[in-house]
Amino acid sequence: VATQEDLNKEAIRANFYSDRNETAPTDTFSRIYRLLFEPTPELRRFVLDSMEGLGLSPESPYLAAHVRSGYPLFNVSWFVWPDMDSHPDLVKSWSENAVRSVVAAYRQSLESNASSSFGDTDGLVVYVASDAPQVVEYLKSISDQAGNAAVANSREGWPLIVGMETKDRPNIDLAKPKHPSEWYPAFLDIWILSHARCVSYGIGGFGRFGANLARTGCMVQHRSSRKWLDYGA
Repeated sequence: VATQEDLNKEAIRANFYSDRNETAPTDTFSRIYRLLFEPTPELRRFVLDSMEGLGLSPESPYLAAHVRSGYPLFNVSWFVWPDMDSHPDLVKSWSENAVRSVVAAYRQSLESNASSSFGDTDGLVVYVASDAPQVVEYLKSISDQAGNAAVANSREGWPLIVGMETKDRPNIDLAKPKHPSEWYPAFLDIWILSHARCVSYGIGGFGRFGANLARTGCMVQHRSSRKWLDYGA
């Protein structure tokens, strides 16, 4: 970038400024990212095929929620990695709250912006990204039970959940993939988050990064970075 400073001046001015003294704060981060990075043909095909399989497109009015369940929490003198096996009730509560939070934030954004073109809240679709496939599987199971009266009463307004529970997301700090394609599911999550109408994110920076890439400015943190003992678990 430093060696192409003069070359980039016109691109930066054209992409990030509505006039000489005004910026477009809502999607500036997204525009910078799209100017600097472009997916390879193989990754692009994987993303487009996956989105088609999920019934999504960048133009469709879907929401997104990111659930980081495997993030270590400090407990006095050791770390705890909660998951569906060790702490199912806790992880389920985080997961459901992620979905409820993004739906509430989206509805609030519609109410505060009467001229919004986002659409209404009927038939909402939420894409769930998670480092734990069991989280996606669990939340999709709630959607599958939507016709059950007891479930409908306890989860009024629950949206349709979509996601890829069959794909692992290697941790970039720990994993050593043999082929770049092993990272494709993580790039898919970022791509889908970046085109959502509203995003909820929890602990860690992955979900927040995806929320910042979205152009709508509609985002909410559904889980704080508290210590393990603060959860009372």
